[in-house]
Amino acid sequence: MLIQLTLLVTLANTAVASVLAAAAFPMASAVCSVDDAALICTAQGQAIAAAAPFYGGLIGTALIGIAAYILPRRYRSVWAAAGVALVLAGWIVGYGVAAGGP
Repeated sequence: MLIQLTLLVTLANTAVASVLAAAAFPMASAVCSVDDAALICTAQGQAIAAAAPFYGGLIGTALIGIAAYILPRRYRSVWAAAGVALVLAGWIVGYGVAAGGP
């Protein structure tokens, strides 16, 4: 029960943080001028900065939820760790694009 509660709290935190990151990372393009060639200054860069944390969080949150409520006890830690890793990977990719601005 405690493991499921811990995974549920992790699930809620990753979902909220991923949505906030998906909204915040594209705002790094506000300082771009017309001549800037950085990835965040393009439409594709803004889409990557928004989509990576959103979809990483979506898939990672789903894996954490599956690990908490569907999978047998011996597989929980592996799938929960994979879910957290996907969430972190999405944040790192989004931040990497956002931080690469002018």
